Amino acid sequence: MAGTSFFIQFLISLQILIYVHSQKLNGIAPGDFRSCSKETNKEGIPLCKGIWEDCGSLFEITDVQIQTFRRPRHNKIPLFHGSRTRICITGIARNINTPVEAIQNSAHGEILTVKNEFCDIPKDGCGGMKNGCPIQSGDEFNYCSVLHVPDITVQLDVDVFWRLLQVPSVTKTCQKSFDTNKPPLICLKIPTSIKTRKFL
Repeated sequence: MAGTSFFIQFLISLQILIYVHSQKLNGIAPGDFRSCSKETNKEGIPLCKGIWEDCGSLFEITDVQIQTFRRPRHNKIPLFHGSRTRICITGIARNINTPVEAIQNSAHGEILTVKNEFCDIPKDGCGGMKNGCPIQSGDEFNYCSVLHVPDITVQLDVDVFWRLLQVPSVTKTCQKSFDTNKPPLICLKIPTSIKTRKFL
């Protein structure tokens, strides 16, 4: 009996280890909230290390934090229908030959390989930079902005593409097409699962 009990405990520990390993992306354990800042939104949602992939950033990204209302599961960040979710990015400006004078925020949600634009975001990316623009090569940056999660009635798994595009001058227009020749200073692919409040 003792040997059987030990074997069962071993299997449970092994399953937990495999689960935690499978949940890691960019060195982040999604279920670990010890890395959250004390800052929260009006609903008390903390700002925590995000799950993300670099999808072609020119800048070097050192950290990404995203507001999330509960612990991520299956490598996806859970978001509320109709909520506003804050994202913060830190890093170092690289791969630019001239100062960046203007930035356009761009967000798209990919569902079944189709990328749909999210236009309910601040358009001026420089406004989200702690030190504003221009940005010189080698500058450290601290950027924050807000994404409005669509108020839809179904639950969906959505890959969110958040980009900061270099543009010649300040723009107030939405970047509707994902395909563009504008240089992607930052490009993040963020796996999310959009849920209703009843799943809290």
